[in-house]
Amino acid sequence: MRILGIDPGVWEFAWAIYDSERNEVIRWGYDECIDRSEALGQAHDKDMQVVIEDIVSMWQRGKTVAETLKTIGWLQAKIPHAVRISRQTVKSVLTRSVRANDAAVNLALGRLVPNMKGKRPGLTGHHRAAAAVAYVGVGWLQKQKIEDRFLENTSCTERENLR
Repeated sequence: MRILGIDPGVWEFAWAIYDSERNEVIRWGYDECIDRSEALGQAHDKDMQVVIEDIVSMWQRGKTVAETLKTIGWLQAKIPHAVRISRQTVKSVLTRSVRANDAAVNLALGRLVPNMKGKRPGLTGHHRAAAAVAYVGVGWLQKQKIEDRFLENTSCTERENLR
């Protein structure tokens, strides 16, 4: 499974493509213009799954939260099949703590995905964040598929009894 992970910012975004079969990030980049994005061209590949990092809350510090939300909205409009995962989810899956800092997330990612370990030319913190979103997205999407299959094979009465 190939996953395109996106770390949105103000008017731009970093992206990384993670190949779960090879357990490596095969490409990464940084796009400043959504209309001419290399990542969006790949997002419409039928074999590509897309995961976008979502903001945690509107109460995050800084004036850039609204601008980042605009970028997320534009991305979601261009890639309707994309799934959004919060930074807290990424942190808790990789480090077992929602309070982990970026260094701890990057260290955990390096342990799990060998080609993300250490310094690499052209690889920034934003690229690592996008790679972390893609890595966590694999498990998230597999879980969603299992839940969808369960719901397809379960009657309404059986679902009511599960609540």
